Amino acid sequence: MGLLGTALASKAMNLGPVVSSKPKITGIAPPGAKSTEHLLKNCTACHACIAACPNNIIKPATTEYGLDGVLFPVLNFDKHFCSYECNECSKVCPNNAIMPIALDEKKVTQVGQVRFFLERCIVHTDGTDCGACDEHCPTKAITMVPYGDSPLYIPSVDVSFCIGCGACEYICPAVPLKAMIVHALPVQGTAQAPTLDKQEKIEVDDFGF
Repeated sequence: MGLLGTALASKAMNLGPVVSSKPKITGIAPPGAKSTEHLLKNCTACHACIAACPNNIIKPATTEYGLDGVLFPVLNFDKHFCSYECNECSKVCPNNAIMPIALDEKKVTQVGQVRFFLERCIVHTDGTDCGACDEHCPTKAITMVPYGDSPLYIPSVDVSFCIGCGACEYICPAVPLKAMIVHALPVQGTAQAPTLDKQEKIEVDDFGF
């Protein structure tokens, strides 16, 4: 091994075992994928789901799933959101990486959960009315509540009703950073079913003010 090799080996032993860190998973998998692990194990990146999505929100992943998930399907809410009445992506996967999911089941499937950033909301930053997120939430996971002593109303989120559809994130007018951000769930869950009076039909680009 030689003196240099012996010295390096001795130093490595003193440092202890090398611990590898897993990449942070930020990708939101399509409804029916069950979990990030299930998607990564079964997906072949055939992009049938990408082609089937009528809203074009399923994109090929870059780093969202780490290196093992490059080109796998990931939801992106920059240009649209996941329609409440759609389950097309679950009908076309040839490998069941996205499992077939009935529309009623899809409507309570949590692919992610929204987080509200008060400091970015235009009600807070600009002192103006909004409510676009509330108007666009199909399950009414978001409601508007009085904002302090002002005459304004601010969003309040009940994540138990949130399915992570991205409607609130897409429509949020805050710039440069959205006040509503949907975060991925490593394992898809089940949201609380909204009552009939909570559900609303939403128009794609209709603001609530």
